Amino acid sequence: MTTATGNILVKQILPILSRTVPRVVNATDSEDTEELVQDTIATAAEMLQSLEKAGRKIPARSVAFYSIQRAKSGRRAYQSGASDPLSPVFRTRNTSAIVPIDAPISSEGEGAHRAMTDFISSGKEDPSETALRRIDWESFIGTLATRERQILSCIADGWRNMDIAKRFKVTPARITQMKREIADRIKEFMGSNILNEISAESVWQRDVRMIRESEAYYYAVDDNEPEAA
Repeated sequence: MTTATGNILVKQILPILSRTVPRVVNATDSEDTEELVQDTIATAAEMLQSLEKAGRKIPARSVAFYSIQRAKSGRRAYQSGASDPLSPVFRTRNTSAIVPIDAPISSEGEGAHRAMTDFISSGKEDPSETALRRIDWESFIGTLATRERQILSCIADGWRNMDIAKRFKVTPARITQMKREIADRIKEFMGSNILNEISAESVWQRDVRMIRESEAYYYAVDDNEPEAA
C-alpha cells in the first residue's frame, strides 16, 4: 500500500468507521466495539490494496460502506465462512446458542435434567481397552490344550454342562471342575482382579454418572426448598 492510499485510509475512511461501526454492527460473544472497529479497518485496508493493485480509482466512502456491510453480515477480516458454528457470520445468520455438552437439555418432561452426554454416550468400553484385552486373551488361549480351548468355545456358545459333557464323554462334574481350573488359570495369567475390571464402569462413564447424580440431587433439593413467606 502506497503512502497516498494509506492517507485515504487514515484520514477519510477511519473516521467513518469509528463513528458508524459501534452503532450498526452487532458484536457476537466476546467481541467488543473496539475490536469490531479494528476488524473493519483491516477489511477496508484489504479492499484499498486490491483497488490499488488493479489501478482503479479509490472511492473512500464506497470502501467504508462495503466494509461496514461486510461486518454487519458477520464476516470478519480473518475469516468469512459460515460453516463454523462459532464464527460470527454463522451466529449472525442463525438463531443458535452455544451451551456446554453436559448442561441439562430440559427441566421438564421425560428428559428433565438430562444432558446431551446421556444421549450420545455409549455404554461400551473404550475400544483401546477392548483391543488390549483381546491381545491378552489370544495370548492366554495359546497356553491352553486343545480340549480346553474347545470347552471354552462351547461355553462361549452357551452350551450347558450336560451337553459339553456328552460331547467330550465325561461327567458334568468333570466339566465343572475343568471350568474352575480354567478360571484359576485366567486369574493367574491376567491378574486376580480381571473379572472386576471387565464388569467395572469406565472412568468416563463414572464421571458422567457422578455429574448426573450431582445435578439430580441439586434439583431435588431446589424443588423441595420451601418458598419464602
